[in-house]
Amino acid sequence: MFTNNYSRKFLLSVTALFLIGIITVISNSQIVEGQMMSHNGEMSHDGSNLPQNKAEEIQSPLKQIWQGIFLSEVECKSGQVLLIDSKMKNSACVSPQTAKKLVVRSWGIQSSELPLSEDNEIKVDHIVEKITTECGKDIDCTIDSLNNIAADEKKFIVLRTSTDIAGIYQSKGSCHGFGHHLGMFLYDYVDNLPESLFYANQLCGGSQYHGIIERFFDKNIVGTDPEKINITAICPESVDNSFAWERWQCIHGIGHGLDKFYNYDIFSALEKCDELDLKFEEISCSKGVFMENIEKFLESKEGNFDKTDIFFPCDAIDSKYVPACYNFQSTYIRSQPNYSIEYAFETCDMIEPKEFVQYCYSGIGRIYAGNSANDFENAITVCKTGDTNYQKYCFTGVLLALVNNYSLDKGFEYCKFLPLEFKENCYDGIGKWIIMLHSLPEQREKECSKAENADYSRICTNASLDNMTLL
Repeated sequence: MFTNNYSRKFLLSVTALFLIGIITVISNSQIVEGQMMSHNGEMSHDGSNLPQNKAEEIQSPLKQIWQGIFLSEVECKSGQVLLIDSKMKNSACVSPQTAKKLVVRSWGIQSSELPLSEDNEIKVDHIVEKITTECGKDIDCTIDSLNNIAADEKKFIVLRTSTDIAGIYQSKGSCHGFGHHLGMFLYDYVDNLPESLFYANQLCGGSQYHGIIERFFDKNIVGTDPEKINITAICPESVDNSFAWERWQCIHGIGHGLDKFYNYDIFSALEKCDELDLKFEEISCSKGVFMENIEKFLESKEGNFDKTDIFFPCDAIDSKYVPACYNFQSTYIRSQPNYSIEYAFETCDMIEPKEFVQYCYSGIGRIYAGNSANDFENAITVCKTGDTNYQKYCFTGVLLALVNNYSLDKGFEYCKFLPLEFKENCYDGIGKWIIMLHSLPEQREKECSKAENADYSRICTNASLDNMTLL
């Protein structure tokens, strides 16, 4: 049955971690008091699983491969995901939690990272071209088209199509809004929270995670007694990295969901963020709250703001959430009828206490990152308009948006381009982001080696998130 010792080792590792994954799911399943999550993410009062769709029709990965199914096209039962061993000789269907552990430890590869059979690669290319040609940048049209193919095509076709379309959206600029909608589609399609989170990726600034959690709230949390909601049990934990990027994005999605759940009462939403265990998590949650608040304002001129106080609600909340608030308040400042870049920085300069001015500058950098992605000179023009004492924070805001919405490589290009006096701060910022993306020190050192010289590589490698106030 097994071809070599490596195959035995891989499948034994899968089995062991699968059991660990089951234990983790059980221990984290208490999301609402008196209820447990079923396998597909729906609430079940007695803790029993809902029936798996056509589970009895799906054969084991080994049998499928024996029948000639391409390695990356093996189907799994609902609630499980396909994982390929790192030598690409075996595949297994495991829980999303187990799969994530194996990928982090380089014991396995996500099937989405491998090519499909030639015929199916051609098929996906054809579907993607048809959708992008017919829909252009129309998000509703794109999601409707994905729903149409989801009704007829196999899961690997649907998932690969959605990923390729996200890549096209990102190549054309910021696609955060589309990512939210794509995340909602993924949750609706898979109907399972851990599995849908596993299929989400970094494209469109991680906003697929936000959309998944928003939809999870819509289907499972809305109408629930707030006192009974345990938000600490919604997002999977990482045993390898307490600052894991996936958990950061997932908890950010909780912030979006909470703000909507409390009908944009940010004070109640932030009180719920208080229940999270780590400062890192509280910051992420609060950023989701404030982003949802400003998005509501941009859509409908509603949200929790005060026309007579440009700094509200930031000047009325717990100080630990003020940095994240001013990071997004800069967007509210930008929406004012008398807006100019000079007005924005002058308004930021009026913030009291002065220790919070930097976060408003960072927010302005975030806003202009999209325009600066292919024109770094634009970032220099914008950020150097502000007070010299705070310019570096504007440059950091640009950086963090670039690495979040595009890639680490884009961030390294940007740091290399900056004037000398801003480089150290830039490489420290990118080092912080690398901590979230990579669990192992050697992985972080490898990424940081992309810096332009050894000194900047050390700054990148020595970055820390221990006393972070904003990211």
